[in-house]
Amino acid sequence: GEGQGVHGPILWGPLRLDLRARRAEIGESDLELTSAELRILELLVRGDARTVSRDELMTQALGRRLLPTDRSLDTHVSNLRRKLQKHTDRVTLQSVRGSGYALTLAPARAPAPQS
Repeated sequence: GEGQGVHGPILWGPLRLDLRARRAEIGESDLELTSAELRILELLVRGDARTVSRDELMTQALGRRLLPTDRSLDTHVSNLRRKLQKHTDRVTLQSVRGSGYALTLAPARAPAPQS
């Protein structure tokens, strides 16, 4: 990660998480995340591209144990993924089969030359 501010915003690629204001932004755009989505995103950003287990996301972001029949984490993750995709193609929320989830960051593309 580029900046792991304890009190300040957390910066990760184009993402900016302001936990005090409970906002996640890309550029000037607020991603308008729910509190659960914001907590999931925070854990993934702090994981810095490592896979964060479903158990860890469940207990730390949603505050309960993961049960085999509980699909709520998947629902939050798919909503979060959709919101990220709407604003950037650089940050991808990947499912790691049988393990959990991870964020990946694509390098910034050079702007196309102006003709």
